[in-house]
Amino acid sequence: MTAEDILQQLEALLDEEQAAIVRIDGPAVEAIANRKLALVEALRAADPGPQAESLRHLGRRLRHNGVLLAHARHCLQDVVQTLAAPGPGAVSGTYDPHGRTAAASTRLSVTG
Repeated sequence: MTAEDILQQLEALLDEEQAAIVRIDGPAVEAIANRKLALVEALRAADPGPQAESLRHLGRRLRHNGVLLAHARHCLQDVVQTLAAPGPGAVSGTYDPHGRTAAASTRLSVTG
């Protein structure tokens, strides 16, 4: 496999990774990370030749996906904290002041 082939596969994986991050698919992100690692190892063993610009472009895309992943993690942490915190007027026990179960009265949109 040539360095150019490896770079094309990495580009395709970055598209898959971005989609997996957006849909918050942790197992897919982890599987893609393992595939990227294997391709990076193969790239190290290959002769990169005149691929400097492709490598710079790939580096920018990797950083972009890293930022998306960090943002997704931060959003999920906010969701967990919001759901874990008692809301205004919360009553200890199973039911809220309107007689609904606490789980049924808590709703949060994470789709924006």
